Amino acid sequence: AATKYVKTANDASATACGTGTYKEAHTVYYGGTSTCNNCPTGYDDGAAVATQAECIISVAGGKYVGTENSATLSACAGGTYKAAHSVAYGSTSSCETCGTGYYCPAGADTQRLCADLGGGLYSESGEGSDATNDCYATVPATKYLSSATSTSFTTCTAGYYCPGKTVYYNSTGGRTGCGAGKYSEAGSDASSDCASISAGCHGTSASSACPNTCAPGTYSTGGASGCTICANKPTNSSYTDARGNTSADCPWTCDEGYNQTSDNQCGQFCTAGITHIKSSNGLSVPLYSSARTSPAINVKVNDSVCYGSLATGQSSGALNVRVGSTTYHSID
Repeated sequence: AATKYVKTANDASATACGTGTYKEAHTVYYGGTSTCNNCPTGYDDGAAVATQAECIISVAGGKYVGTENSATLSACAGGTYKAAHSVAYGSTSSCETCGTGYYCPAGADTQRLCADLGGGLYSESGEGSDATNDCYATVPATKYLSSATSTSFTTCTAGYYCPGKTVYYNSTGGRTGCGAGKYSEAGSDASSDCASISAGCHGTSASSACPNTCAPGTYSTGGASGCTICANKPTNSSYTDARGNTSADCPWTCDEGYNQTSDNQCGQFCTAGITHIKSSNGLSVPLYSSARTSPAINVKVNDSVCYGSLATGQSSGALNVRVGSTTYHSID
């Protein structure tokens, strides 16, 4: 019978061949003996078989036999895999292509599930993927991936927009900041959802139309990431405490001891103890420590002179004076 031999002459009992050998069914005459044949080197892993072609080599997972009759094992390339198997002498084996949703590093004995990575969101991959970084998550619009270990997508935060994106393993993202001078509401999915920040305010990728109000002495005309310093106040004045200025014409007031003149300057009041000329009908003319016009009203106070400003022409509700042939009226 196959896989047996006659070990001793004239013995009618047959002996089983050992592991790693082969023997076909054969005839042995009285007085004769027979022997088993050794399988080729490397193909001697199995129990005794009938023919050489049935001798096998045990191939570990992640390897294959690429050449007939060769005992040399090759590692599976990245993107393929092969479970442990055996190959008969004269045959070959090959690795299988890694399927979608899996990755197979070089020498893999099985497909590895992308969904096992991170929080389970990186569940997709193309056929033949060979590394974890080939696994990806398809982030839907209005959502983003906040952490590699996240188990769910996060709603797009205010100040950003989330158009939907493919994010690969160990990466996060899917949201883009609206940028300088812009804001958006939560759940935005397009750059067009980003609007300009209101005049008098400033911010970057903000969550509201006025995230920060311009401080006194600064202004913005809208869509600004920062406020511009005002430059319109005259000497001897200060900007008011008004916040949220929307133009370069910022409100100001003259410092103590100074008066706002008709040409929007701050003139110093007379320091001789009198600051105005007042009439019984309610007329009030401010007096300054130095002349601001020529000619000017001159008021002597002890050893000092105070000055009232004049403009050409007559005016009702003002003090009108005549100098030579010219009429002047008082101004602030």
